[in-house]
Amino acid sequence: MARGEQLARTWQIIKRLEAQRSRGLTVDELCEEGNWNRRTLYRDIQALEEAGFPIEKENCDGRVYYRFTQAFRDSLPLHFSLTELVALTFSQDLMQVLKGTFFYESIESALAKIKAILPAKAIQYLNQIEGSMHTGFSPQPLYQEVGAHLDDLFDAVVKKSPCQIRYHSAHSGEVCDRIVEPLKIWFANSSLYLVAYDRKTKEKRTFAISRIEHCEVLKDQHFENNEFDFEQYRVGSFRVWRGESQDVELVFSKEIAPVIGENLWHESQRTEELQDGRLILHFNTVVSPELENWVLSWGNQVVVQAPEELKGQILERAIQICQHYTDDLEKSAEEVTAKVKLSAS
Repeated sequence: MARGEQLARTWQIIKRLEAQRSRGLTVDELCEEGNWNRRTLYRDIQALEEAGFPIEKENCDGRVYYRFTQAFRDSLPLHFSLTELVALTFSQDLMQVLKGTFFYESIESALAKIKAILPAKAIQYLNQIEGSMHTGFSPQPLYQEVGAHLDDLFDAVVKKSPCQIRYHSAHSGEVCDRIVEPLKIWFANSSLYLVAYDRKTKEKRTFAISRIEHCEVLKDQHFENNEFDFEQYRVGSFRVWRGESQDVELVFSKEIAPVIGENLWHESQRTEELQDGRLILHFNTVVSPELENWVLSWGNQVVVQAPEELKGQILERAIQICQHYTDDLEKSAEEVTAKVKLSAS
């Protein structure tokens, strides 16, 4: 029995028992969730009990009903230190990027429950501590419209259920329907992505969840391709763009060198300090628009040494940027010439 299959079943059992607020559920009712057999469900319930989940059973009308204990369902015992509470509230601030998804709503709900049992003075003090921190702002996808899709996709990953999605491609601008096998929810570069096997192209691909316009879980279908190693899938990527890795060498000016040297930009990076204060950053990654944009974000503080492909692309982008301001450059040159003639006279 595959470990992933048991995880998917026990996750569904937990969700079903958690939602059941009264009599509980029989093994037969639990089996209906995934057309499982009774012996397997008995083993899964035993595994949950051994893991510490407080499951009780009750005989009624000749049938056995399983449910979480009343104490577990009504109020979980909470013992948090002040520093743990501060860390949780700070994490809520960090999760603002995921507002509109069940990730953010769950932590928001959990914090509300925690604060509900705290004395008023403790709440006041905690609010003062929270006011001393701020995470700042970064560009954020708007997930309010796709929150339900994310919930479905997360369930599909756990249960290994194929999905039919309608995807709006940013590259081609086309909207198309496709059947995918969800493999991983990936949070990278302040955005959520779905890694899935695309049955149309017969390959594993990365989809931006914010561009999934519709999602339907195909409960009566199963995965055609179960083999997946996420670390192998993402190896060499600078962010999420995949391809053939190359050795990249960037030289940063001495003014920006301290900032570059004190941060981890890629797992494979190594740095080399030069005597004049400049810093060379080496790493092995895919030459992609993501990498180009990152290099360009440092302006004239960086020079590409290798590979030639990246050097040429940065040069081309720089020329295109200059062309946007050609008229302004010509106007500035004329003004400078006029001032020189005026001063000479």
